[in-house]
Amino acid sequence: MSPLFKKSHVAVPALVTAVVEGQRDGTWKVIFTGSGSLPAGTKGHTDMDALVTAVDKQIVALYLPHLAQDGMGIQYAWYPWGTPKPPKRGTPNAPTEFLVFVIETGLGYRATLAGEPGLYGVATSLKQLPDVIAAAVRARWPGLGDRPPPAMFTWERRLTPPAAQRRS
Repeated sequence: MSPLFKKSHVAVPALVTAVVEGQRDGTWKVIFTGSGSLPAGTKGHTDMDALVTAVDKQIVALYLPHLAQDGMGIQYAWYPWGTPKPPKRGTPNAPTEFLVFVIETGLGYRATLAGEPGLYGVATSLKQLPDVIAAAVRARWPGLGDRPPPAMFTWERRLTPPAAQRRS
C-alpha cells in the first residue's frame, strides 16, 4: 500500500494532469497537478514513450486500489518546444495564438489541431510526433520560419478498476 493512502480519508482525484516539459540537458521532467494526493514528479527521462509508460505505471500503482467504479481521468500536457510565444500580430503567415494539438492513440499517434481538423500529423511513436507536427505547422504558417512552433500536445485517458472494465 502506498504511504499516501495510509489514512482512509484520502480521496482519489477526478483528474490528474501530468505536465511534461523539456530540460536543458535534453531530458524530460514530469510535474503532476490535481487535487488530493499526487504522484511524485520525476525528471531525467530520455525517451517520451518510456516516460509515458513509467508515469502510467506510477499512477496505476498509486490509485488503482482506491478507485471508484467510474474511475479517474489522466491527462497529459506535453510541451515539446517549451512555451514559445506566437509571433507578433501582423506577422504574415504565422499563427497568432498558442496551438493545442490533441493526440489520439491507436496503432500510432495522431495529433490534430483543436478546432482545425485539417491540420494534423501521424507518427508511430511519441518521440517522432514533435518533428511531424513542427513540419505541418511550418507548412501551414511559413512566416514562422525556423522558430519553434508555439504549440503543445494534450491527451486524456480514463483509469477504471478492473471489474468496471470487464462490464464495458
